[in-house]
Amino acid sequence: MGTSQQGRPELIAPAGDMERLKTALHFGADAVYLSGKQFSLRIFSKNFTLPELDEAVRYVHDHGKRAYLAVNSFVKNEDLAPLRSFLEAASPMGFDAVIVSDPAVFDLCKATMPSVAIHLSTQANITNELAARHWFGQGVRRIILARELSLEEIRKIKQKTKGEIEIFVHGALCMAYSGRCLLSLYLADRDANQGLCTQSCRWRYALVEEKRPGTYLPIEEDEQGSYILNSKDLCLLGMLPELMRSGIDGFKIEGRRKGIHYLAAVIKAYRWAMDRYLEDPAGYELPPDCWEEILKVSNREYTSGFLKGKEELTICVDEEHSYRRSTLAGVIKDRGTDGWVCIDVRGRLLIGDTLEHMGAAFPNPVFPLSDMKTLDEQDCREAHASDHVWVRLPSPAEPGDLLRKRLA
Repeated sequence: MGTSQQGRPELIAPAGDMERLKTALHFGADAVYLSGKQFSLRIFSKNFTLPELDEAVRYVHDHGKRAYLAVNSFVKNEDLAPLRSFLEAASPMGFDAVIVSDPAVFDLCKATMPSVAIHLSTQANITNELAARHWFGQGVRRIILARELSLEEIRKIKQKTKGEIEIFVHGALCMAYSGRCLLSLYLADRDANQGLCTQSCRWRYALVEEKRPGTYLPIEEDEQGSYILNSKDLCLLGMLPELMRSGIDGFKIEGRRKGIHYLAAVIKAYRWAMDRYLEDPAGYELPPDCWEEILKVSNREYTSGFLKGKEELTICVDEEHSYRRSTLAGVIKDRGTDGWVCIDVRGRLLIGDTLEHMGAAFPNPVFPLSDMKTLDEQDCREAHASDHVWVRLPSPAEPGDLLRKRLA
């Protein structure tokens, strides 16, 4: 299968399990990246067994999309034999590419999966054209550039090389260089470079002067500094025209541990905005619905990271600031007649709640929940997580659509 089309970058979404994978495709991702139970940088995600990986690839291809296998951890000697066995088992599954960081993993992929394209992970720290040329010369098809680059630097690398270039456009940012960090290893004995990050940079810290034990100075930030440890979330939705014109081949969303509500909202916003740009580049303006969509899910403050160079320096915040305007209420599983749909309830539902129907297109209909029934057609006024009930919607719906409840 091919990759990005000329002038139309791929929108690449995370898939921490099968439900997340299906949600990503339902809301408009062109490709998903996923991993097995080992050898990726998101070990704490649910991830996939070997049979589940095989099922996932078939599902992705049946929907005309692409599947990328993340094997981007840094391995030790004792990992080499099990890694080879894992790659040999994954080879016939038909992945469209494998994402790697470690040269040892790169060599093993070439040996065991010779027909599968190789993408070089952002953890490989590619920040210049010569490094990019080196890896393209080794046979890498696509490089996911380091996140510490400005858009101008990205453009120059793209212009002066002949391979595909991908960048992250949305999601959590790591305080360490290209995500390579030892903080979690030192504080919690879990190595982030092998997928075991405890996000120690999100913990709350204070300074203690050596001769004043017990006197704590909070680490804070104002408009002048200090900028350490806890990063805002990356969001490049507002820079979409510049990104689309840059020749970048892939826009990647971070978040294999995020829930389906987050994934659906972010993927939908970028998909909708990208499609509107492609329809009319000259007249494009960011649709307000797209910006509102990414504000409705849990997020820290947003930043454009390093993309604007030195224009934006307030990347880090002093503590965990999180914002959320809505919560997932249910997933539509089946359609009945006369507007009735069967939903898998994900939170408490009450008659009279204000709900929002989240499909693949905008606008999202908002309505009061006035009709709800049990599976055996009995009227009910309340439902809870894991229940399956029928509710009546004012708008057409598809299985895979979401219902969410606004928060006060």
